[in-house]
Order: sequence, then C-alpha cells, then structure tokens
Amino acid sequence: MFPQVNDLSLVSGKRALFGLLTIASMASAGVSAETGRLSAEQVLQQVAAGNVELASAYELSTEATQMAATRGRLPDPRLTVGFAPETAGSSLGSRENIKLSQALPWFGKLAASRKSANSNASATANTVAALQRNLALEASKHWAEWWYVHEALTINENIVSSFGHLTRSANTRYQNGQGKQQDALKSEVRLLHAQHERVTLQQQKRRLAIQLNRLRNRPLANTVLPPAALPAMPLVINSEDLLDHLEQHPVYLAALSSLAGAGARLTLAKRERYPDFVAEVAHVGTLDPEEKRWQVGLGLNIPFDQGKRRHGIAAATANKQKLALEAEAKLLALKEQLASQLSRYQEHLHIEALYMEQLLPLAKQSQQSAQQDYANGISDFDTVTAAIADYQTAAMQLRRHQADRFMILAEIEQLIGRQLHEPNSLSGGFAAKQ
Repeated sequence: MFPQVNDLSLVSGKRALFGLLTIASMASAGVSAETGRLSAEQVLQQVAAGNVELASAYELSTEATQMAATRGRLPDPRLTVGFAPETAGSSLGSRENIKLSQALPWFGKLAASRKSANSNASATANTVAALQRNLALEASKHWAEWWYVHEALTINENIVSSFGHLTRSANTRYQNGQGKQQDALKSEVRLLHAQHERVTLQQQKRRLAIQLNRLRNRPLANTVLPPAALPAMPLVINSEDLLDHLEQHPVYLAALSSLAGAGARLTLAKRERYPDFVAEVAHVGTLDPEEKRWQVGLGLNIPFDQGKRRHGIAAATANKQKLALEAEAKLLALKEQLASQLSRYQEHLHIEALYMEQLLPLAKQSQQSAQQDYANGISDFDTVTAAIADYQTAAMQLRRHQADRFMILAEIEQLIGRQLHEPNSLSGGFAAKQ
C-alpha cells in the first residue's frame, strides 16, 4: 500500500510512492513483464507514477507547506518619509521627517501562528497519503475485477464448448431416432445463452480496461495486458497485531494535525487579550534644535474590548473540543472497518475452501458423469444441462469469492498501511486447475 506522508519534506515531488512495495513489487513486476502479464503490484506502481489526481494533490500539499513557511514571522518594517514643501528653497533649508517602525506581536503569537500553519500543512500532507491509499485500493479492486473477468471468460469458453458438444450429440441422436428434437432445441438455446454471456463478459472487460487506463493516466483505448495469477493471500490474519497500525492511518493523523492546529489557534486567541507593540525610530527634521530631531518610541494597542476576546477564546475552545471528538470518532470508525473486513475475509476464506475442495470437484465429476451417461443413452438431457449449469455456477462462484477476498485484503491493507499478500503469484489460472 502507500506510505504515510506525515513528514512535510516528503510532500514535494513524488518520492516515497510505494514504500511497502519496493523490493517485492519490483521482483514481481520483472516476472510479469517477462510473461507479458499485468500484476497487481504493477498496477499500483503505474497508478502512483501517472495518476493526475494524485499529482494534483502533491501540488496542493506543496503549496500548503510553502505557505506554512511564510507564517510565524515578523511583519515587514514600515518606512515613512515626510517633507515640508514650504521649506524647499527657504533660508531654513528643506525639512524632512523619516520614521522607521516595526510591529511586535505579543509574546507567543508568532509561535502559535507558525504552529497553526504547520499543522494545516501536515493535515494536507496526510490527506494526500489518504488519497494514495484510496487510489491503491481502487486500483487493486479494478485489477481483481480484471482478473475475475478473464477467469470468467475462460469458464464461459469451456461452457460454450460443453453445450456445443451437447448440441451436436443431441442432433445426432435425434437424426438417428434415439433422441427427441426438443433436446436438440433446448441445447441450442443453452448454447445461445452461454454465447450471450460471453458478449456481456467481453463488454465488462472493455469497461474495466478503460477504468484501468484512466487510473494510470493512459489513453483510454490502450490495450491492457491480461492479468497475472492472483497473489498468494494469508490464511490467518492476527487482528491484535493490526490495531496499533490504525493510529498511523493518514485519516487519523490528519485529524490529529487539525486538532494540533486548533490548539495553536486557541493559544493565539488567548494571546489576543494582550497588547501588540510598535517600536519606532524617527528623525524629525522639522524640530529645532538638532538634538530634538532623533526620537525613539514604543507604541501599543489597548485591548479594551475584552468581551469579544472572551468570545473568541470560547469559540476556539469549542472548535478544539469538536476536532478532538472527531479524531476519536475517526479512530473508532477505522477500528470498526478493520473488524468488519477481517470478519468478511474469514467468511470468504471459508466459502472459497468449500468450493475449491468440495463443491467444484463434485460439480465437475457430476458434469462428466452426466455427459458420459447421456452419450451412452443412460441419462436424460435435463440431467446433463443441469450438471453443466451447476459446474458453471460452482466455477464462477469460486472465482468470484477469490476475487472478493483479494479486494477485502486490499481494504485491510489500506487500513493498516501494510502489505499482507505475497508479491509472488500462484501458478496457473482456472484453465490449469480444471
């Protein structure tokens, strides 16, 4: 998944784009490039390198960082020059007044202003990190769907072949007077439905290619490589080891940064109860004798209306408390999401094992047996078609649950900011496991 961006020095440029995928993903990308297939890690790398939304977010974060560097500094000094025009050309000589003044905020105001700006920049940087994770999740889900639609097309190809053989067998039996014409017609209908499903899957594949190209900022009509095999996923995930990682989630860190900024603004509101100063040095050229012309002074504003300052402090206090509650709520929501996704992961793991170890082998055996019995004139047509349909359903459901489990794992990885799946892929697709 994507790394945290809580160090403001990482905001400029596109460094630290996939800290958790570095060595493993590079190895996986090399293997996939050799085989001409697109791995999940490759998609993540390409999205990180080319996504325009992410690039825009980096610029926004850079802007916030640079703006923060301008805060917490003394304002520019002010130079005032005055001239007495009636003295020009007179016996007195021209007389000018020159004054240099510097505003001096009350102690602590500059530091509070600087902290507020840095907190805002940190919150923006963590928002970029959250976007990185969301894009990684979206890319992973699209890749999983890309993998699934290819597997589904392979299954469909086998189903079309099965109904093609069945149609030819039914027609042969009907022509030989051993079967009913209704069986041949039913088989052709089933074949047409399977062919229609193939068209639907092909269009789904086309739409997924468009979405993958958009995420990677490539021409939408570009050809997308077929997917590599599904990565190896863990059988056991220890939830206790993952909870601490939620406190490093960029959404929560952004909330904490906003809370720190609110604390700085509260400090600034409290400092508003005290006066600011203006230090001045002047040369008053209109005064005589000359010893009176150089003057120094210190001015200050009088915070007379303390009522409005009390209201400002109360508002800043309420804002800080609100942001503290929001941060707590976001952490709780992250924990809830993690617990929910872990539960879904175990559910899909159980269902996947059920299909792979029991339902799919039985469905395959049932189809083969029914087709053989029908060819030998033992089984009826409806038994064969039901067996083929059951096998298709079992095969599709297995692939659907495998793809869904990978998506759920991607959501868990997005929450904890760690990669849990193995970068090396399982060998073979559906066709190799039939």
